[in-house]
Amino acid sequence: MRDEMIELTGHEVIDETGGKIGKVADVIYATDTAEPAYVRVDFGLLKSHHVLVPLEDAYRSDHGALVVPYDKDTVKHAPKVPTPVALTRPLEEELGTYYAGTRA
Repeated sequence: MRDEMIELTGHEVIDETGGKIGKVADVIYATDTAEPAYVRVDFGLLKSHHVLVPLEDAYRSDHGALVVPYDKDTVKHAPKVPTPVALTRPLEEELGTYYAGTRA
């Protein structure tokens, strides 16, 4: 599983309708399980706006893109995170609250 997630870096992130969201910049692992939990997607002219997207319910398309159950606006307006990402329990809770009920 870990090797498969590392291979996501650089791949497109799309919503369930095929709408482009961005590219996977990094795979972030859960603090308590060390399992892949989020991908970092960078936005902005200089890729200076960094957000995390949960991997829960995400899957790979036939063409290798990561399909997530959120649209671009939802992802773009997610809480910003610093780089490098330091995933903490409070950040995980903030992201969980944000993404709850925002499915595309």
